[in-house]
Amino acid sequence: DLFVNNVQRKLSDLDIYNHIHFNDSDKEFSTNSIKSLVKRLRKKIPQGLLKTYKNIGYSFKLTL
Repeated sequence: DLFVNNVQRKLSDLDIYNHIHFNDSDKEFSTNSIKSLVKRLRKKIPQGLLKTYKNIGYSFKLTL
């Protein structure tokens, strides 16, 4: 729901991490874990919906 509620907004790795682990202070931030999660997400959604911005983050593009 993070991407759907923030369509076309660029979300950083930290934004995604904070959304997933907002109540879990024991988890350590890892860019690699976010990249892995995004890779799995890409396999489940139509191609082209999730755009990567190098050194910035990701955005979800919803087209009708």
